[in-house]
Amino acid sequence: MLAELNRQAGIHARDPKVILNGMTIITAEFKCKKQKLHFRDSMQFLAMALAKMPEAFELSGEVKGFLPHLYNHPDNYRSHNYSVDGYNKNTIEVFEDYDSRGRAGIGLEWEKDWKAVLSAYHISELDEPSEPKPIETNGFKRVFSLESIDLYFEDRVMGTKWIVDYVADLFNLNVHSLVIDRNGIWAIDWINNRQEKMLECFKFDKNPKYHLNAEKDLNYVLRNARASDYFVLNDMFPVNYRFDGILGPVNHLLISHGHWVTLDNLMTFDFIKIKVRGSRISVTDLHSFLRHWRAGGSHQMTYLGLQLETYRNFERLEEELEIIEDRLRNGDERNGDYSITRNDGVKAVMRFGTQSFVMTVLPPREII
Repeated sequence: MLAELNRQAGIHARDPKVILNGMTIITAEFKCKKQKLHFRDSMQFLAMALAKMPEAFELSGEVKGFLPHLYNHPDNYRSHNYSVDGYNKNTIEVFEDYDSRGRAGIGLEWEKDWKAVLSAYHISELDEPSEPKPIETNGFKRVFSLESIDLYFEDRVMGTKWIVDYVADLFNLNVHSLVIDRNGIWAIDWINNRQEKMLECFKFDKNPKYHLNAEKDLNYVLRNARASDYFVLNDMFPVNYRFDGILGPVNHLLISHGHWVTLDNLMTFDFIKIKVRGSRISVTDLHSFLRHWRAGGSHQMTYLGLQLETYRNFERLEEELEIIEDRLRNGDERNGDYSITRNDGVKAVMRFGTQSFVMTVLPPREII
């Protein structure tokens, strides 16, 4: 029907705005000039009323709100309208953060702002006089709002596992991302064991309540956390911390406090793109790394960006490595101050300042 309306309206038609529940359209809006038609499948809303959710919630008919309304209503989409293809890419993000709660969030894989579906708090976080009044149940209490459902548990770790399992089963999705601080380290093994598919993103955040992590915790995170696309380390590391293991393979590595990253780490990191802030890598170390790369090492890496903790003098870089100044502005190449060629002919351009170093490997030219 939407296709026929669109065909008859011709050049005056606008793309329909469609909201989906899985593969099923639950609302659609069609505009042509000043005319507007709005379709709504009420049964798709009623079928998943909160009052009809599993007995674990012990809900009654007095509870208001509908699951598709909470998660698919246009008011929640900030004027974005998603296609069937986009909605099929829903994924789950799990948060174990410093404000004493575990959260299961759901959103499109390319969205930055994910919507919390369920939150698990420790029972001590419950403000009893708050509105609406919490509903008591065996094992936890719950509070409902238009934003999410908040559950309060005596054992918050158990509660976090419960809500993640529930949301994953409800939407038939795998966990996409894991965001933790030192209090959520338990979730690494749990996620690895609960699903065959590897996480796409792992993020280790700083907990403002704790200044430094124990080395054994950091070693455990670096040796056991797995992800395929992003590996993000935002937490603080002790001044003298050293890591002698291997990280990767992952597509992207981002480190916010990289004073602990050594030359050996750089040469063994198995990442395509690496960005390190607060690096203490010396100019001599960079000389050694570039020789390593030129000889064929770190062949999978296409980008290295270092923000250095202190000033560096790169004046002798040209002499040490026989690199050439690259001032060409050929449209086929990225701009760079200097270039270096690997033994197999692959070229990289470099740009550096007193506190920065960036290296980008150029894609091979096609031979026509």
